[in-house]
Amino acid sequence: MIRLGGVFRAFLVVGLLTWAVGASAHQIWIEAPSTAAANVPVALEVCFGHSGERSTGPILVDNRPKLAAVVKTPDGQEEALSLGLNEDGYPAQFQARQAGFYHLGAVLETGIIERELHQIPPKTRIVMMGKAIVAVGEAREGLSLAVGHPLEILPVTNPCGLRVGDKITLRIVYKGKPIGGPDVLVRVGTLGPNPKDDPQLTEREWAIEGYPDSRGEVSFPLIAAGQHVVFLRYMDETPGEYAGTLSFSSDFSHLQPGDRYERTLYMTTLTFQVQP
Repeated sequence: MIRLGGVFRAFLVVGLLTWAVGASAHQIWIEAPSTAAANVPVALEVCFGHSGERSTGPILVDNRPKLAAVVKTPDGQEEALSLGLNEDGYPAQFQARQAGFYHLGAVLETGIIERELHQIPPKTRIVMMGKAIVAVGEAREGLSLAVGHPLEILPVTNPCGLRVGDKITLRIVYKGKPIGGPDVLVRVGTLGPNPKDDPQLTEREWAIEGYPDSRGEVSFPLIAAGQHVVFLRYMDETPGEYAGTLSFSSDFSHLQPGDRYERTLYMTTLTFQVQP
């Protein structure tokens, strides 16, 4: 284990980012290009599974009615995205009409569990969120926008032109207010490049973690190229009553208007690319 400034811990990860709440943890994330041109369709995909390893099969069909996605334009307008379904994700596209930063957001309501699951106590409502940002043209407007999730990772650093050796600073907000300290563990991991000319290299995955300060800010060095996923889970112990429009029940969970829960577990991601 390598310690960086006494705050960060970097480590090689066996498997595909199993640090995300254990080997059985699931989450959603959005895969999209970092940059795009105006007036050209931009393809993206909302993914479900372990970071870097997409789930397939019936679970994607089951989750589809519980999933919603939006794009927020640089001037703050929000548009719903029409999600498709393929063998390993939910494809979509949008067309940017102006230059600026476009924020993509997805929310998956997985419901209220009635029995302990992966050390999550019963009567917990679980909400998964994912986010990505696309810079269109000479992007200047819209970087600081929030997509509006209860728990959100806001980039202080422009995440759309990062290279190995750069640093990224993130701000964590919960219901619009910055949060930090020992209860807010932020983790960044990547499936980096796999140089074939290095016979001593046995793993290519890495992750790093840290705690935001009182401003909700945390910074990470970027040491590998490829797709990066920031992951954060946060438990709000406030009881509540579901007031949305979803209605489903399964062996895993349930969610109907009026259902009560004792706490909410939020899990959120931010995906970005790092160039060599």
